[in-house]
Amino acid sequence: IWTFRDITERKRTEELLRLLGSAVDQTKESIVITDAQLDLPGPKIIFVNPAFTKMTGYNEADVLGKTPRILQGPRTDKAVLARLRENLERGRVFEGQAVNYRKDGTEFILEWQIAPLRNVGGTITHFVAVQRDITARKLAEEALQESEATLQESQVIANLGSYALDVASGIWRSSEVLNQLLGIDAAYERSVAGWFDLIHPDNRAMMTAYFNDEVLDQHRPFNKEYRILRHNDGAERWVHGLGKLEFDDQGRPLKMIGTIQDITERKLAEAALLESDEKFHQLADNITDAFWIRSPDLSQV
Repeated sequence: IWTFRDITERKRTEELLRLLGSAVDQTKESIVITDAQLDLPGPKIIFVNPAFTKMTGYNEADVLGKTPRILQGPRTDKAVLARLRENLERGRVFEGQAVNYRKDGTEFILEWQIAPLRNVGGTITHFVAVQRDITARKLAEEALQESEATLQESQVIANLGSYALDVASGIWRSSEVLNQLLGIDAAYERSVAGWFDLIHPDNRAMMTAYFNDEVLDQHRPFNKEYRILRHNDGAERWVHGLGKLEFDDQGRPLKMIGTIQDITERKLAEAALLESDEKFHQLADNITDAFWIRSPDLSQV
C-alpha cells in the first residue's frame, strides 16, 4: 500500500524560510525580535542577528530574555523612549534615533524602526526592530554644520557673499550674506537679466564687455570691481567680484562659482585719501607760488 502527499507548498515555505533566515543573518542591519509584553520590565528579546553583535558587542547569550534597556544609558533620550512606548501600545510602526551604549560602555547613535508582528487573528505577538549605527553619519553632519556656520560667520564678518551660476539655465544661487548685500529676497528673479539689473547703469556696458571678452572668450578668472544699486533701497555700493568659470571639453561654459564683497567703505576711504592728497598738493603749490611771488630773485634772499 502506497500513500502520497503533495508537499510542494511545504517545501516552498521551507525554502522561503531558509532564504529569509540567510538574509537576516547576512544583512548589515541589526535585527532584534522581542515578545509583545509591554508591562514592566517590558518586551524581552528572543532573537538577534549577527549584525546586532557586531554593532553592540553583545552576543545572543548576553541578551536573550533581557529587555532592550540593556543598551540604554545616561544620555539616552527619555522623550524618544516615551514616544516609542506610545507607538508600541497603539500598535504603530515607530521610527527614531537615540544614543545607546555598547557592551564596553562606549556610546553610539542608533537609528531604528520597530514594527508590530500580528498573527492571523490580528493580535500583536512580537515586535521586530531594524537598527542602524549612524554615529559616523551624525558626526559628519555635525562637522558639516559647524563648517557651514563658520563659513557663514566669516562671510558676515567680511561682508562677503557667495554665488553659483548654472550657465545652461542662466539661474544663479546666492548665500544669505549675498542676498543682504544685494538687497534681494527669495522672490527675486535670479537670472542673468536679474543679475545685470543690479549693476549700476553706468557700469553695465563695461561689465558686459568684460564678461564676454575676458571671462568667456579668454577663459580668465572673473576679477572686477564695479558698482551696484541695491535692489531693496536703491543704495549705490561698490563690490569686488571674484569667480571661476568651468568649461567642458569643447570649451563650452558650464557653471561659475565665486564671491562678491562689499568694498564701499574702502572705496570711500580711497576717495577721501585721494581728495586729501589733492588738497595737500594744491596747498603745497600755493605755498610755492607765494614764495616765488614774494622772492622772485633768490640771490636777494
